[in-house]
Amino acid sequence: MDPEGNPIVIGRFSGAIDLGGGPIVAQDGSASYLAKFDRDGKHLWSRSFGLSLAGGQHVAHGPGGGLFVGGSYFQNLDFGGGPLPQSNGGLGLARFDGGTGDHVWSKGFGDQYVKELEYVAVDGQGAVLISGTLGGTADFGGGPVGDAISGNAVYVAKLDADGNHAFTLYIDDGRASLAAGGLAADAEGNVAIAGTFDQSFNLDPTSAPPLVSKGGRDIFFAKVGPKGGLLWQKAFGNSLYDAASQVAFDAAGDVFLAGMFQGSVDFGGGPLVALGTKPNFFVAKFDPAGNHLYSRGFGDSELQEVASLAVDPAGNAVVTGTFLGSIDFDGAVLESQGTKEDRNGYLSGGDIFIAKLGLDGKHLFSRQIGDPDMQMGTGVALGPKGEVFAVGGFRGTVDFGGGPVTTRGDADGYLVKLDP
Repeated sequence: MDPEGNPIVIGRFSGAIDLGGGPIVAQDGSASYLAKFDRDGKHLWSRSFGLSLAGGQHVAHGPGGGLFVGGSYFQNLDFGGGPLPQSNGGLGLARFDGGTGDHVWSKGFGDQYVKELEYVAVDGQGAVLISGTLGGTADFGGGPVGDAISGNAVYVAKLDADGNHAFTLYIDDGRASLAAGGLAADAEGNVAIAGTFDQSFNLDPTSAPPLVSKGGRDIFFAKVGPKGGLLWQKAFGNSLYDAASQVAFDAAGDVFLAGMFQGSVDFGGGPLVALGTKPNFFVAKFDPAGNHLYSRGFGDSELQEVASLAVDPAGNAVVTGTFLGSIDFDGAVLESQGTKEDRNGYLSGGDIFIAKLGLDGKHLFSRQIGDPDMQMGTGVALGPKGEVFAVGGFRGTVDFGGGPVTTRGDADGYLVKLDP
C-alpha cells in the first residue's frame, strides 16, 4: 500500500495473465508479477520477473516512493537490472520506483543452502528490513553469517534506501530449531521480530538471559532499536505447537502479534485456551515496552490459520486467513463452507476470513468468503482512511460482495477492497 492508498500486489502465475495493462506471458513456464492499482482498482502498472520467486514473495512500500520486493529463488533471477550473481539460487531483494514500477536496484544473498526470505518491512526513514530462515551462509553486507551445517537459524538484515548494509542479526540456538514468524518497523526505526523455537532463544546473550521453551514449539517475540540493539524479548507457549505468523506496529508504537496455538497459552492477560486439538489463532497487543494490553483467541475444533495482520491509523487491527469449521468473534459467528484438510493436515478446502478488532480487541466487523472449494486469505493492508484491501487465492465460485466470480483455470488470485 502506498501513502495515497493505492494497493500493490505481488504473486505468481503460469501461462499468461492480464492485470489490466495487457497480457504478460511467463517465458519459462512460471513467473512472478508485480502490479499497482489505484484506490478504485484501476490498473496503473504491472511487470513480471523472468523466473518465479520460489516460496514466499513479499512487498513493502516506504517513504520517498521506495517499493521493495523480496523472496527466495532456486535458479537465475532478474528483477530488471540483470541476473543476480547467485545462479544456483538464494535470497533476492529489489527496489522499484513506486510511481512507475521501474527497477532501481537489486541484490542477491546466500548460497545453495539458503532457506527463505519470508518478511520485508520498511521503517520511517525508508530503510528496508528483511527476515527469514537461514541454512548455509549469507552476506548481507556486514560479513558472512551462518554455515552449511547449522540447520535452521533466523536472520534479520537492515539496508538503507540505497541498499547499503546497516546491520545484521543472526540468531542460532545450535539445534536447528528456529523459524522466522514476523517482522515490522515503526516510524522511529525500532524493529519487532517474532518466530518459533523448540529449545532456547536469545537475541543478545550479552545482555539478557535465554528464553527456554516449555516443550514443543514456542513463540519468541522481541523488539530491537534502530541499530539492532535488544530492547526486550519474550517467549510464549506450552508443551504443544505454538507459532507466530505476523507482527505490526500502530502509530503510537504499540506492537501486535498474531499466530496459532494449541492448548493453553498466556500472553500476559491470562490463559487463552484452544478449542479442540487443532490450532486456533490469536491476536495480542503490547505497549512499546512490551507490556500486555490485550490478547484474544479464536477458533473451534477445526483448523484455523491467520496469515496477515495490519493496523489502521486509529489503532484497530485487521487480520485475514483461512479457516474450517466456525469462528466466533464476540457473537458474530462465521461458518466455513469448505470441509477439507489434506493428508498432511493443511487447509485445502477452507474459506477466507477477514476481521477487524477495536482498540481493546473487541470485534468490529468480520466477513466469511468462500464456497465448498479452496479459498485462502494471504494478505491484508489498510488505506489512509482505514479501507481494507485483502488478497489471496481461490478455486470455484466466490462472491466477494460484488457478485459471483468464477476461476478461469486451476486457481486464481483476488484483490478486494472493503469499507472501514
